[in-house]
Amino acid sequence: MRTWSWGIGVAGLCLSAGEVADGQERRPADGGQTTSLGQPGQWHWTLGGSTGLGRRDGDFSGLAEGRAGVYRELLNPVLGLGGFQLEGYGGAFDTKVNAGLRLRFMSPITGIAFGADYNATAATVRPILTYVHPIRRGGISGNGSVVRLDLVPGPDRTLMIGVEKPAFR
Repeated sequence: MRTWSWGIGVAGLCLSAGEVADGQERRPADGGQTTSLGQPGQWHWTLGGSTGLGRRDGDFSGLAEGRAGVYRELLNPVLGLGGFQLEGYGGAFDTKVNAGLRLRFMSPITGIAFGADYNATAATVRPILTYVHPIRRGGISGNGSVVRLDLVPGPDRTLMIGVEKPAFR
């Protein structure tokens, strides 16, 4: 007798579990609403740092910089075809202060960017080429960070390698 009552209790529990509880929302097919996940944001902020070698006044010297930038897609952000990035940087070139602004066109699909580097300290504008790569899916440490390689060609050339990560996500 005891097994029968236990079996009936389990069967009753299984049958009642299939009903909609008061706290559940209705499915869209039953007249409920689906919440949109939305589009990616229009503005993408980044923080980063680099170190490398550069040439100024005929001598090669070490350099280091910290930077903050903002990126905006030209078209639909889901496509990732390309957009403009503006960033400010500051640091040291040898033992001297080094600061400026960069504006470039960047393609997230290829990881390649090109643009202009305005060095406020030297009052010069030079071309800059950049390549970014996440090394592995999700970035270096799983937070979207990428390795970044910058090349400023010309007589006062510079080569830098660093890390960049998304901010304010």
